[in-house]
Amino acid sequence: MPDAIPTPIPHDEPVPNDLICSICMSIPSDVPVITPCHHLFCKDCLQQALSIQELCPVDRCRVRTTQVKDLKEGTLPWRLWANTRVKCANHDSGCLWTGGIADFRSHAEICGKKRDNQYSDSSVLEELRQYKQLNVSLQDTIRKQEDEINALRIQLQENNGGADIESLGLFDGSYVYDREDVVRLSQLISIGLEQKPDIIDSNKIFNAVQARFKDWEMGYDDNPTYYDTDMKMLMATCNASAEWFSMKQKKRIEYMLDRVFSCDD
Repeated sequence: MPDAIPTPIPHDEPVPNDLICSICMSIPSDVPVITPCHHLFCKDCLQQALSIQELCPVDRCRVRTTQVKDLKEGTLPWRLWANTRVKCANHDSGCLWTGGIADFRSHAEICGKKRDNQYSDSSVLEELRQYKQLNVSLQDTIRKQEDEINALRIQLQENNGGADIESLGLFDGSYVYDREDVVRLSQLISIGLEQKPDIIDSNKIFNAVQARFKDWEMGYDDNPTYYDTDMKMLMATCNASAEWFSMKQKKRIEYMLDRVFSCDD
């Protein structure tokens, strides 16, 4: 199939079916080829068809490639083809050229709108370059977030020392952690960061974490003053925990972590 397809002028006489390539259903943009059984095709279309099966695509007569000829200039079929009026392939881009199809290819090589489209390709490349720069910037942001998470982990470990959950009053078995208790919840998880205490129900802790995230997401006016910072600490701690949560819960935690850290963007 040709790379640039001519468009017949709508108000002219319809193009005779005998001039339409029955393979690509377009009028050939270059001089057509003709089979011994007198059917016209685009040269490339017919070559591809005969490479699969040496039969005419129209009437299934046997055709060898050596029997295919270019339409002879000056013959009636050639004149009918050459005088078929067509638009430029770039008419949708604003090219107003019309002419006989015999001149279509030579015009296509010098069409100004074709050059404009090439410039558009340059714009696409520039946009791609900008996206690459944005990707680098996003990677830098991710690294900064990872550094912040690590800093929060160190802070939690330093604050908690070797204390246990009972002596710190971090867990009373009720799993009630309000918005004012986010830091306490973070400290509870951080103490057993590598190994969750057996008395803790992971699912109930996850439900408490998710409830506090929903409060943050809603942005209530009465949320604590440092709620953003508290939630960052909580989500970073949850994300760093080794055995507290299931794989499904960890996926949700990753989402919540991304949300609370992206609020600064």
